[in-house]
Amino acid sequence: MKYAINLYQASSEIPTFMTMAKRSETSLLSLIQRLQHALQEHPNQSLAEFWNTHSDVPPSQAQLLTPAFLQQQLYGQIARPWERLKRNKPKKSVLKKMMATDWADFEILNLHPSLSRKPMTLSFVLELLRNAISHDKVRWDKDLNATFSDWDSNKLRFSLPALIRFMEAFEAFRQS
Repeated sequence: MKYAINLYQASSEIPTFMTMAKRSETSLLSLIQRLQHALQEHPNQSLAEFWNTHSDVPPSQAQLLTPAFLQQQLYGQIARPWERLKRNKPKKSVLKKMMATDWADFEILNLHPSLSRKPMTLSFVLELLRNAISHDKVRWDKDLNATFSDWDSNKLRFSLPALIRFMEAFEAFRQS
């Protein structure tokens, strides 16, 4: 089967790839499973060769990252782990003292006046991100920059590279 990528899906949908001719769908998970199989069965096959067997889109135009896929990553790498970590009192207390910008840069779009005088700690940012992720309050622009908001209209924006750095730093912290 040949697949073209549907980049502009609603973030609540499962990421899919549309078949050009038959309009049937396959999930990104299925594509990754096929890639894993191809790596085991054909270890010398290039990624471009693999892509060409599964898509009409040239490899140079491949766009695998979608809002829906990124939303799933956020849940698995921030929301769920934060719920576990915040029960670990020693680690959580460290996060209350660390500045969030130690892990990645982000833009403060709106902050409640009572919070603007407080330091922007990792504990606060992780809680805001967790709430935004869990309550579908993450918005993606065309460049896949993410804006996280909460019920108090606090808003933070991360570029995709900064968001990836933040997730990697959180993973490293959890494993330390």
